[in-house]
Amino acid sequence: MQGWKSVLGALGGTVAVIAISIFGATSAMTKPYDPSLMASWVQATGSIAAIAGAYLLGLRQERAAYRLQEQAEVREAQRMRDTIRAVAKAGVDRAVAAERLLFTPDLDVNPTPFIFGGVSAIVERIEEARRAMTAIPLHQIGKAEIVLSVSDLTFALADFAETLRETEQEYKRAHAAYESFEAGTYPGRAKLDVNNVNGVYARLCENLVEE
Repeated sequence: MQGWKSVLGALGGTVAVIAISIFGATSAMTKPYDPSLMASWVQATGSIAAIAGAYLLGLRQERAAYRLQEQAEVREAQRMRDTIRAVAKAGVDRAVAAERLLFTPDLDVNPTPFIFGGVSAIVERIEEARRAMTAIPLHQIGKAEIVLSVSDLTFALADFAETLRETEQEYKRAHAAYESFEAGTYPGRAKLDVNNVNGVYARLCENLVEE
């Protein structure tokens, strides 16, 4: 379609040049046709048409470049949103899995990971997800709500990781002292931390959709 428009435009311009030249060569149809005037008019009219054509071509190319830039920006924004969503979901999934593994539904601890030292590895995986969140270039996001949600999620993951560290330290202390470990508030804190993580993630997803 664009090619046909160019062809038709060129034909229309040629016809216009000829018509104007004939008009000028006959002094607005008041004198006999003069070939010498026709040549001058064709040259002058052709030069003007060439200038106008070059201007219109440049304008069309500028508009096309602008459209391409807009499309590239849209694709980059979508890629950024997809990256944020994927990284955030990885952190949330790890936090949820850790809470289910380390604590029981009746707000107690599952001793096996604490006995065999698996808690540190779980915490490190959560920290990896948190570090991935902090590596997101927030200055490129361009929407305050998304920036705040990303920041809040990194803090929520950090709070949960800290709860796990404190639980592990207290478990080790009790084990070293040959004392029975009292879960106390740790399971409840962990559940609240994970609920906070899920809540912030839900808000982030809403902002990403609106964006």
